[in-house]
Amino acid sequence: MRDHIDYYDTLKMLGNARKNNSVAVIVESKSDEKFFKSFFDKDTIFFSVHGYSNVIEVLKKIENDDSLKFVIGIIDADFNRIINKTLDIRHTFMTDGHDLEMMKYKSEQAWKKIINHHTEENRIKFFESKNKVIRDLLLELSREVANIRFLSFEKNLSLKFKTLKDKGYDFIDYSKFIDEKTLSFNFEKMLETIENKSQKQNFFKSNPELKKELSNIRKNNYDLYEFCNGHDLMNILSIALKKVLGNKNISGQELEKDFTLAYELNDLEKTKLYESLKDWESKNSNIKLF
Repeated sequence: MRDHIDYYDTLKMLGNARKNNSVAVIVESKSDEKFFKSFFDKDTIFFSVHGYSNVIEVLKKIENDDSLKFVIGIIDADFNRIINKTLDIRHTFMTDGHDLEMMKYKSEQAWKKIINHHTEENRIKFFESKNKVIRDLLLELSREVANIRFLSFEKNLSLKFKTLKDKGYDFIDYSKFIDEKTLSFNFEKMLETIENKSQKQNFFKSNPELKKELSNIRKNNYDLYEFCNGHDLMNILSIALKKVLGNKNISGQELEKDFTLAYELNDLEKTKLYESLKDWESKNSNIKLF
């Protein structure tokens, strides 16, 4: 990311030249920008600053500058609501659910569009006749990875679930621990896969107390839309589409784009995020968001 001061100077200049009642929205990524751009007013200016922490840093830099009241930030909630953490930073808004992907996945009509487009109805009926409802099962499988994400977050273990590669991300290989034909799950294989991605072979075997901590996390009855990571879920859905639900070879990142296209304004209007943004808009008569 560019230096935060560069963004500060850019925002100051924008304040002098911005159109009408427009706003500037700081988001974590280009994909977030593309998602929100279709809903916000056409004069809205977006700044993608490459990550949660960078959004926070920019907002902290400008929060006491009244000339930049037109600037807001939208971030993924991550584990904030799980640990009851509030962000006392002016004009900061969080997604419903763990992240934007989970917010999209929660939409009934977006889910139906994706499933109708990518799957074969007879395969879903056959699978669900012998297993759980597929949408719920995908959440449960995502929760298995989320348990370790949360453990790493709480204990500052620096475990890796993705690496940067060719201007994109290379995620863990979910097929190493989720069977493509049955969607059955292998706990030990999951640990091994994450250890390898983190370059920490035998990490859990060398730290048996962490398995006890993980067992305690697994017992908690979390809201899975708040707890699970949307990238994990999309990648696991990708596995399900290959053989269980259809014959589609589509990546998790492609599915994220599909969910963005399937998500509509009336989906957004049902969220707490939208409610908070509209409330903020109503208190700032010189602002137009949507």
